[in-house]
Amino acid sequence: MKYIAAATFLLSITLSGCIGHNEPLNASFGEAHRNNMAAQIIDPTPAEDDVVADGNNAAEATERYHDDKVKQPSAPKSSSLSRGGN
Repeated sequence: MKYIAAATFLLSITLSGCIGHNEPLNASFGEAHRNNMAAQIIDPTPAEDDVVADGNNAAEATERYHDDKVKQPSAPKSSSLSRGGN
């Protein structure tokens, strides 16, 4: 009897993965991802103009981090992308 109960339990767990999701997805599903991709395709350069990949800058930043004298980041810039709405 134990084997039948265990087999039934394992079979039910195994077959529960076969049940599909039949409801259609929301029309706006993935919209944020598509918006981000479009923004990067239009302008793939970073938003910050002062970003410089330099070993000296990295070494100075590491030293400031160890000395607890980290520069405060600049205020974030707003995006020029917008959507219709209220």
